[in-house]
Amino acid sequence: MVIEQHGEYRADNPGGRPAFHRADPVSGLDARLLLVLSRGDTSNVVARVTGIPVEAIPQDELFRRASVHGTWPLVYRNLQALHKAGVAPCAPFWKVQHRRAIVRNRFILDELGRLLQHFQRRSIPMLVMKGPALARQAYGGEHWRLFTDLDVLIAPRDYDRAQSMLEELGYQPFSRLAAMRPWQQRFHRWRAGQMAFRRGAGTFNLDLHIRPLPPLHRYVFSFDELNDRVQVVQVGEHALPTLADEDHLLLLCFHGVKNRWERLKHVADVAELLRSRSTRLDDVALWERAVRTRGGRVLMVGAWLAFHLLEAPLPESLHRRIAQQSEVHRIGKNLADRLVRWPVPPMSSRDRARFHLTMQETLGTKVQYALGSLLRYLD
Repeated sequence: MVIEQHGEYRADNPGGRPAFHRADPVSGLDARLLLVLSRGDTSNVVARVTGIPVEAIPQDELFRRASVHGTWPLVYRNLQALHKAGVAPCAPFWKVQHRRAIVRNRFILDELGRLLQHFQRRSIPMLVMKGPALARQAYGGEHWRLFTDLDVLIAPRDYDRAQSMLEELGYQPFSRLAAMRPWQQRFHRWRAGQMAFRRGAGTFNLDLHIRPLPPLHRYVFSFDELNDRVQVVQVGEHALPTLADEDHLLLLCFHGVKNRWERLKHVADVAELLRSRSTRLDDVALWERAVRTRGGRVLMVGAWLAFHLLEAPLPESLHRRIAQQSEVHRIGKNLADRLVRWPVPPMSSRDRARFHLTMQETLGTKVQYALGSLLRYLD
């Protein structure tokens, strides 16, 4: 059973769904609009905009804000639906931008397919994280989620072979990394869990991971364990090995925390994966894996944001757990209040440190995070 939410975020309602019912005094853009339109499901978009003045949307400003948040393809999709229903205009520039994005996405996807073939020829197992694989898993295709780089996960034992292969294909570490001594590169790889490569002056950017996330963020699953649960998604002509739904969802929540949930696209990724996989998610396995990473709070905060901001359906068991956690509500509401402001206020260094420590569940993990943070200054 899944629990669904209806209605818009209410920042003035601390006891329930947190509204943000004011228009920007400069642009005239209703602050609810970005939340309402940043969803993959367009079936009830006409009902969702009830009470919002959409007849004269300042579309340039809407596009600018949606671009900063990384959700403008979803906004365009919903504007198309409103336009077809005769409710709101859809300026021509959206279509132009979308066509360009599709071309770019397909360009990157074809490069990923080429790389996949080379990995297979060298017998180097790999998993695609986020990017085109998530676009298929969560959004139904590569047209509605932007991806500017590629994230590939391999086993640490295969790193040297993979780097040699990439260099043969014209990839080189980013200049700052290339200038490091070998021991510094090894330290960076251990600390960051990845090395960043590029080909063609940044035409293609590839993050080669030996861990899904840096050790700092406690996503503890090894490549072999994740590969044992691999699923293959078909994106265009390419069959991409990627993470199981539960692993990907938990990774997205950790990734949102890593980026302090400062862009709506991180919430949208969680929301759309929950929406598209609501009937097939194994909520028991999901929670067990969250507990193993000591990431129960990480998962619940990500789910809280997806549920309250973008009306993602939640497994009933997860919804019950969240309902019992006042700290999750407090954290989620603080994050949501920041997300609906424009521009999103940046966190100070002190606030960032406080936020990340708050997301740790035990004293031990707080100490580990604090010590791990210090290592960044040695890189």
